[in-house]
Amino acid sequence: MAFESWRMTRAELREILNKYEKAVEDDAYNLLQPSAAERELLGDDLLRRRAQAVKKARDQNRRFVEAVIEDLPDLCAGPDAVLVPERPVAEVRSLGAGVTTLPSSSYGSLASVCLHCLRDWSTNCEHVSRTTYGPAVAELKALLPEGGEVLVPGAGLGRLALDLAAEGYRVEANDASRIFLTVADFLLNRAPAAGLQLFPLAHVFSENWGHAQQYLEISVPGPRPEALAAASLGAKAGGPAITLVPGDFVKTYEVGGPGHRKFNAIVTCFFMDTPADVEELFRVLDNLLEVGGVWVNIGPLNWRKEARLKLCWEEVVAIWERKGYEFTCQKRADCDYHLPRGEKMYTVDDATNRLARAVQKLGPEDFPARELANMLYAWGISKFQNPKMMNQFLDNAARRAFAFDAQGMANAVYSLGVIGFKHENFLNAVSEEMQGRLREFKTQELANTVYALGKLKFRSDDLLGAICDYVPDRLPEFNAQELSNTVLALSQVGFKHDGFLTAAAEHIPRRLKEFNTQNIANTIYAMGALGVTDATHAPFVVAVSGYVATRLPELHKEKLVNNVLDSLKVLQRRMARKPGSLQPGEEEKEGRTRRPPPTSSQHAARLLSRHRGDAKRAPWMSK
Repeated sequence: MAFESWRMTRAELREILNKYEKAVEDDAYNLLQPSAAERELLGDDLLRRRAQAVKKARDQNRRFVEAVIEDLPDLCAGPDAVLVPERPVAEVRSLGAGVTTLPSSSYGSLASVCLHCLRDWSTNCEHVSRTTYGPAVAELKALLPEGGEVLVPGAGLGRLALDLAAEGYRVEANDASRIFLTVADFLLNRAPAAGLQLFPLAHVFSENWGHAQQYLEISVPGPRPEALAAASLGAKAGGPAITLVPGDFVKTYEVGGPGHRKFNAIVTCFFMDTPADVEELFRVLDNLLEVGGVWVNIGPLNWRKEARLKLCWEEVVAIWERKGYEFTCQKRADCDYHLPRGEKMYTVDDATNRLARAVQKLGPEDFPARELANMLYAWGISKFQNPKMMNQFLDNAARRAFAFDAQGMANAVYSLGVIGFKHENFLNAVSEEMQGRLREFKTQELANTVYALGKLKFRSDDLLGAICDYVPDRLPEFNAQELSNTVLALSQVGFKHDGFLTAAAEHIPRRLKEFNTQNIANTIYAMGALGVTDATHAPFVVAVSGYVATRLPELHKEKLVNNVLDSLKVLQRRMARKPGSLQPGEEEKEGRTRRPPPTSSQHAARLLSRHRGDAKRAPWMSK
């Protein structure tokens, strides 16, 4: 079977399965291994029923994932063991050799895949197709009755795309998540005729009336994808019904992107509120539609925290009208997302029940990942200190680090840095999780994370190495404070990365005017502490020395001048010495054999003299 980069490998999918099972075991631990008091409280019958339900669901979900794993190519079979998989329902369109538009990390988790299997490909949730996908399809038919080419961003497991294809549209479905693309390819094209059993809610321990809700067993895919595809234009022509295009939506479809072209219509469902940059999304969508093109959207405006513009619907309408669009229809639709109403406690409007839960005392397992991250962040703001409680919550957060978004991880680590609480387990978990998801982080989040690790004296070479490899291309996005804090933090943990230091040394001199005196002092100190010795850094030392001379009054006022000049002397000595003249560990010895360094005032005067064009070089800058 051919290896395709958008598909997960067998090893990657097993790792995701292990994370999922670990999270379920953690949430169920005290139900499976209760204390004596808890055992007395629940009784053996309830505990036995729970253990049987957890084990049955775990084993069946494991078989489901193993079926997907067996469908994947075996990398160890060698490059000649190539067999192109059958794709009768959904073909995958290659964007060309060397084109990589997928994010570096795979968004989504096995838990979210399970919920989407329930929503899109189980007969238990056919109401979703009627109440959510159905209205979108109906609106498109009213606006584009003759058919045409339709793009579906964020297509997930492909149900809406296939529903549109069944109505005679030529559909291109895009998604960025490798795990969703892998499972979609399997379910749409090669799922066993008898289907596969799955317990999609086994990981959801909240809002359950009973075991019947949490341990609901479904068969997927239902309905069969090939049955829906039979009415499509592609199937009638003997080909696939839809085309899947892997890749980040904006990078793939922006002007100049490998997937950019004109479509007759775009249909978005629970997608518009997912990006952080709405302006960028709207610009890309607009450029994909030809004159007379149609955009159909269904879903809420449940903006992510990191969204730059949290618009109301009136503002969305006004923006598109300014772009030249006419809204022919605006309706409020009562949509379903997955389970039928009443199946979970939160789907019932029961004020008494909700009030009772609102006053319950909560533990870490009761908090969704985002709320848990917010609580950890609040500790830093309030300088909260309760080691016993903090260890309990952080142990739980460490087991669920994979569920945190970038902002949640950064805020949690920053909070620990602020209050000086070093929790090795949580920091190790975040370090492991961040390495493959760096593109999700804003520069402030990256800088705050490294800054906190520096304050905590926590050194993870793998994470810091990954950040230093990744950050140079994004240095222009960092503000002065973020640049200074990042370099300072690396020096605090003694992590020297030549590639990052070279990039910083080239970039910082161009932006010195943005640095306040504390930024300048921290940056110079850090570069000296990290042992900059490469001759390519000499322009940095010269530029910074000259600029410092113009800021001496401010530095003196802030009582930073001595520290800055001492750090400059360290840098200048290294630039002046001949390569190989100093053996490792001899820095202090060399310092004592040179002439006594000038006083701070002498040093400042010589810097000023040199900066103003005096040809005489200060003795510590001699060749």
